[in-house]
Amino acid sequence: GVLALELAYAVTWLRERFPQAGGETLWYALRWLAMLPALLLSSRLEWWALAGLPLVCLYRGEKGRQPSRWFFYAFYPAHLLLLALLRSVLFGA
Repeated sequence: GVLALELAYAVTWLRERFPQAGGETLWYALRWLAMLPALLLSSRLEWWALAGLPLVCLYRGEKGRQPSRWFFYAFYPAHLLLLALLRSVLFGA
């Protein structure tokens, strides 16, 4: 997994370094090809990593709209409480 990410990052670095070489389609294809050796050498479970690759390819280097930090301060303990309640209901523990 780490090797696949490093190879994909290397392709992105090359794209930024040589923007005149090829179009966007070429760079997307190179990212996919960079991931292929690592995936072929991995277990079948790690093949699910391919599901996230289209999202990575859509990233344009710009920071998106960020929710308030207070949302995350509230969400983290709330989701832990919800998981504890769910465990209690399902397993009676």
